[in-house]
Amino acid sequence: VVGTGSGRFSEVQAMGEEHTFSRDELDSLLDLALKGISELVELQKALYEANTALGYWKRKGVKEARF
Repeated sequence: VVGTGSGRFSEVQAMGEEHTFSRDELDSLLDLALKGISELVELQKALYEANTALGYWKRKGVKEARF
């Protein structure tokens, strides 16, 4: 799952060749993915703020990191 800091999906891949899953299970997996993405975005923001305070990055107004 690839998502944005605003909680939108940009890519989802799923495969159940040997063990299939239900719609409810897929929804649960997507909920977990969004939670993880949100946590990563917060860590990225904290890293950006810490490095900006030290003068490492000069860019202003960056809302999310893109790698």
